[in-house]
Amino acid sequence: MTGALNNKTVHVHLTRACNLECVHCYSLSGPTVNEALDVGPVALFLEDARAQGYEVVSFSGGEPFLHPGLFALAAHARALGLRATVVTNGTILAGRVNEEELRHFDLVAVSVDGKPQLHNEIRASASAFARMEKGLGLLRDVGVPFGVLHALTAYSLADLPWLADYAARAGARLFQIQPLGLVGAGADLTHWQLDGEVLSRAYLTALALRREYAGRMDVHIDLFNRDIVGATPEAITAKMTAGDRLADLVNPLVLMANGDVSPICHDMGERFRLGNINDGRLKDMAPDYLAFGHEVLVSFAAGLWAEVAPGLEWPYFNWYEMLETASHAEDVVRRQA
Repeated sequence: MTGALNNKTVHVHLTRACNLECVHCYSLSGPTVNEALDVGPVALFLEDARAQGYEVVSFSGGEPFLHPGLFALAAHARALGLRATVVTNGTILAGRVNEEELRHFDLVAVSVDGKPQLHNEIRASASAFARMEKGLGLLRDVGVPFGVLHALTAYSLADLPWLADYAARAGARLFQIQPLGLVGAGADLTHWQLDGEVLSRAYLTALALRREYAGRMDVHIDLFNRDIVGATPEAITAKMTAGDRLADLVNPLVLMANGDVSPICHDMGERFRLGNINDGRLKDMAPDYLAFGHEVLVSFAAGLWAEVAPGLEWPYFNWYEMLETASHAEDVVRRQA
């Protein structure tokens, strides 16, 4: 039950500007951050991504609805044959976004951190939950498919049944659980650490919810199983096949707000990145990555798995957090060498 869908996806982080300053933000976004991508290079990136076999683009941020080029890029993506989705905090949808603009998206994912009090504490805004609810209401009234995205913490584990019920009653088609990684602003939230027991309980809860809402709402959680990965390690280390397109080897592919193209995780270490779209096209980065770069990532991931696997007492783990964190440690080691 890893990931919402098995579609080959590119994540495009259009901006780090945001109207909220969430305590767990993985991209260190906020009201005082201005970093954003230009429309032209992103449009070319989407064209190249489609040619490389990707099927879905997920726009996020920061708050992507603050980016002036969002709707044009979504329309461009769909013209290319990509499904266009967007991840939002939902607080500025009502009163700012009109019906026709929302129809550019095949799915809108709205972040909900828990019950109102917890959600507002995490979002550092006493009105965040109420404004988010207005956004959900707009999506429901317009008839645009939407889902609820939840960043799981140790404090919200008990709220998962409530969250699933809230999402289903709101009309969501998807309830996606993403365990919080201690990256970005979340790196300091060590008291929110999700140990193996919490992750295993979360997985079993998600499995029960998936059965309960079958046929009404899809339920997914981004976790890996120790025993399955042990039997088929290519699930996390990827399989080398000469001549394949990027989408066959790297899923997801991530475009960061600074223009860097990162494999698998939002902020992989510099050694593993493909390049920057402000300096060149994805179609020109792909051959070198397929010939050399992916082998480096595969070797690194295999070594990391061999290192962490013996210490996994519980069956479920957050591989993406492990991989991203270790990739930056590798950068530090290489600089010091």
